[in-house]
Amino acid sequence: ALDGSTKRSLLLVDEFGKGTNPDEGIALFSALIKHICNSPEKPFLIAITHFHEIYKENLLTDDLAINWLSMDFLETEETNEVTFL
Repeated sequence: ALDGSTKRSLLLVDEFGKGTNPDEGIALFSALIKHICNSPEKPFLIAITHFHEIYKENLLTDDLAINWLSMDFLETEETNEVTFL
């Protein structure tokens, strides 16, 4: 995906490094994001991760062209329904 991507490419990354040692998975995922952001072709990337340490430890700097989104949900005990926020 990295070798063949262009500025017209869409890369979808879901839970990259999930089956690895957490420290290694965080490092690999951060390196992947940095590599794509610094690529001359800069493909469009949508990445989903459970590595909250990336945000807490500022592993990706503000100079990278990243738009952050998050998802949360609210569960009510009375109706046992889930509302995505």
